[in-house]
Amino acid sequence: MSPGDNPHILLGRIRFLIECIECFRNSKPIPESLCFVPKEVCYKICKDSSFSSGAASCASSGNSSVGKTLVSVWESPSQAQQSKKLCKFNIEPKKGTCIRTTGEEYCNNYGLWVKINKEQLEEHKNGLDVDEGWILVCKHMDGGDRLVPVESAETVSRQQQLFGYDYKAFTRWEQVVDAEYGLHLGSRPKVTERDEAAVQKLRHVPPTWTFECDEDLVHYFYDHIGKEDENLGSVKQCVESIDVSSCSEDPSGGAGCLTDGDTDTYWESDGMQGQHWIRLHMKKGTVVKKLILTVDSTDDNYMPKRITVFGGEGDNLKKVSDVNIDENLIGEVCVLEDMTSHLPVIEIRIVECRDEGIDVRIRGLKIKSSRERDLGLNADMFQSPNLVRYPRLEGTHPDVLYRRAIVIQRFISMLDSLLPHLVPSWDYTMGTFNHLKHIKQFLLLSKRRSALITQCLKDSETSKPNLMPRLYINRRLAMEHRDNPSLDPSCKNAVFTQVYEGLKPSDKYEKTLDYRWPVRYDQWWECKFISEGIIDQGKRFRATIS
Repeated sequence: MSPGDNPHILLGRIRFLIECIECFRNSKPIPESLCFVPKEVCYKICKDSSFSSGAASCASSGNSSVGKTLVSVWESPSQAQQSKKLCKFNIEPKKGTCIRTTGEEYCNNYGLWVKINKEQLEEHKNGLDVDEGWILVCKHMDGGDRLVPVESAETVSRQQQLFGYDYKAFTRWEQVVDAEYGLHLGSRPKVTERDEAAVQKLRHVPPTWTFECDEDLVHYFYDHIGKEDENLGSVKQCVESIDVSSCSEDPSGGAGCLTDGDTDTYWESDGMQGQHWIRLHMKKGTVVKKLILTVDSTDDNYMPKRITVFGGEGDNLKKVSDVNIDENLIGEVCVLEDMTSHLPVIEIRIVECRDEGIDVRIRGLKIKSSRERDLGLNADMFQSPNLVRYPRLEGTHPDVLYRRAIVIQRFISMLDSLLPHLVPSWDYTMGTFNHLKHIKQFLLLSKRRSALITQCLKDSETSKPNLMPRLYINRRLAMEHRDNPSLDPSCKNAVFTQVYEGLKPSDKYEKTLDYRWPVRYDQWWECKFISEGIIDQGKRFRATIS
């Protein structure tokens, strides 16, 4: 459910956003809801038959042999890159069971890791003299076996016995924010137990940390990842082929526009209302983490309003997602996320367009699978040699910077969900809108930044002036100045100075021209040339400054 569909959730998120902004400004620990980490996550081993046994033996889930799978447990994620001999031991999960771990994750150049505590280790191997270990969930961009998060059957059964058959605890930080800050009629939603140690690591603020450090971290994050993210999600690594229901006769509106990375191009359907779809034939073993579409509200009734996603094999497809899209959205919308198993076919169905439009336009399609890193964020990018241009960050441990970047990333995600409701300035309070001014540097990471700039420019337009300014230019004096500038050291007779002085208010009661006039108002002034009998409409000069 989007915040706009529930005013209680929307108001709760706005309150939460203001609290976070104050914490950032005053270098205080961020609210626990933003740093939420579940105490327990269950994983199952997902086999990838598309890779050879040799590749499988090096896969993220460990060493495979006939009839069993061994999962390597490491002392530290950073040591795994140095030597395979530092692997402490292997565990062998029983067939049909899950591997229980904590919710704490760690991403570096080697891959994505999860921490497993002593109690969870002893389920697989008794008598271990260790307090914790780390398991590699998946390598970056590598295939082979990997760990996929699932719900433990035992946990689900226990929760249903205690709270009812329909009970499902909140396990994502976004859900926790809504549960703790939103207004709920009746009982408050249940939140799964949190990993206190992991939460405090994310909330930790170094003693010398300032708001300027956060701004530097945002700029570093953008310079190293933000620009790369704009092209993230190339589908060729995940998809065998793409089919569409139909295409417009315009050759520029074909299915290839879905994956060309250009938001100025689009796929446009040509068929009956409500009968449009995009079908993705996925590569073997690909588990979708996020499926993202790019839309543009300026497409009017071509803009999709409701989308459903079906997945499965062959013609046996089942609904896996149903999404309503904000009619004012210009940018990306996630229509499917956090799949736990491979779907051979994924079909995106456009159920409804805005204002009962017949055809649809989609400007882009991206996929993030379990083989890809999430937004490129990993701890190794914060090593000291990379921070030479950021002296405020140099003395901070890379792991601290990594966790702070995770917090900022979550904050930006929450901000993006609220921007359409805050810009232009919210009708009910200017205070909330003014808070955004304090974090304007953070908007570099916002996926809505381009739409935000467009919206702000549009809303800052003013009406055209009642009287068109009239300029009087003496080009003879200007030519004399050009031939011998020493005669006019103040450049008073230069054309630019004459224009500048002519556009200034003639008296103190006259308003200064702001030049934020509508695009359709294309003549800014009238220009008369002294002693020439010529009137110019300003077009040539206007073209040089537009």
